[in-house]
Amino acid sequence: MPAMLTIKGARKTFNAGSPNEVRALQGVDLAVDESSFVIVIGTNGSGKSTLLNAVAGAFLLDAGTIAQEGPPTALYNNPATLFTAEFMGSNNRLDGTLVENSGGRATIEVFGTRITGKMSGLARSKAAVGSKATAITRLEHVRCGSSAGPNRLKMELKAPMYLGERWELVFAREHLTVRAYASTPLQPGEHYVEFPADTLWVF
Repeated sequence: MPAMLTIKGARKTFNAGSPNEVRALQGVDLAVDESSFVIVIGTNGSGKSTLLNAVAGAFLLDAGTIAQEGPPTALYNNPATLFTAEFMGSNNRLDGTLVENSGGRATIEVFGTRITGKMSGLARSKAAVGSKATAITRLEHVRCGSSAGPNRLKMELKAPMYLGERWELVFAREHLTVRAYASTPLQPGEHYVEFPADTLWVF
């Protein structure tokens, strides 16, 4: 089975030919298999962020290739693995117990509330009810409501932060922290945070 992510001979130099030249990547090779857990470590300035940004498509390499399991838009909008879902974009993660798994949909239980999303990954499609499962959704898909409803968790707004063109809201409940974007701020206190089923992937 081919690797989910393959990097060969990746090279990237910033400010080439100038006194501020930085050779961030110098022939990096890496192969990541599906279901692998990979940690990139190194000293300050060793190229960790440059490597991850290259994989995310933030810039073009000077040399080398990066092969992924699909084009960036497909990886972002329909990730096939938990690794891919968490690697790209800004995400919220919900860990729970699988209570239903059929028809391409999966439901997990979080704090006694049922949250339904799209089943992702072949291995998860055969997962047994009662097993641990993880749901992932992008920050931009999370909604805030004033009352209980489908796919909504009651959480407390801890920190509204103004980002210039929008607000970032930070909600918390016990060990769980969820972030969301909003065009206007919300009052601190309890709110219902919604995770739309069509943009929630369960692994």
